[in-house]
Amino acid sequence: MTLWTGGGAQWWTKKSLYACLRWWARDAVNVLTFGPEAPRFAELIYVPTAACTAALKPYVGHRKNSGKVMEPSWTPEMQPVESVRKVEICLRHWREGMSWEDAGAYENAARKIAEKGNADWCTTLEEVVSRYENLDRVFEVVRAEGRLRATGRVGVRGGRVLDGTLVHIDERGNPIAGGGGWHRLGMALALDLPEFPAQIGMVHPQAIPEAQRVSPSEWATQRLRFTTCTSTINFGNDS
Repeated sequence: MTLWTGGGAQWWTKKSLYACLRWWARDAVNVLTFGPEAPRFAELIYVPTAACTAALKPYVGHRKNSGKVMEPSWTPEMQPVESVRKVEICLRHWREGMSWEDAGAYENAARKIAEKGNADWCTTLEEVVSRYENLDRVFEVVRAEGRLRATGRVGVRGGRVLDGTLVHIDERGNPIAGGGGWHRLGMALALDLPEFPAQIGMVHPQAIPEAQRVSPSEWATQRLRFTTCTSTINFGNDS
């Protein structure tokens, strides 16, 4: 059995199989409880960059909560997205032209390595420098193409994303960043991209009735639109 992604087939791993079991279970519960318009686990959504102005505080979002419909009383504490340390560093570098070192990237990574043993899987300063050099290369590709590509896509025509920028939806349908993908979000903000691909996070139940979906048979080939009174989020393939 293979797992099909945008770049071809990869063998199932324990992690991907666990994720699939989780999404099947969550999808079934969500659809039975809220109907066919309910969010799906690891669903790929397209978020208008200009609408993503807030982030969770603290960063309580987690990928295991992707597609989780919260209690009606859910009122997350938020902060300006540009005040998130990684986003702030990205904007200092890509928008203001500061070096990664002067922007605080290396200092921030060194602190995390000292506290947790790694910073984004980097355990040495050399690895950190290499990682940020690679981010600059990715940034130039994004600038040239005028868009961010969805990463880690799985499922029907890439309709799921397991490691995208995590974005939650509040009761008014507004996107809230939180839980991963900060550097990619920083790229979208620095380049003023019209939208960026994301993995859906937690969803307030009041936002669900605003979701307008096509039938499942069409879902594999069409982009779906999540429309609320204040923002528009596109569901679907990285086209």
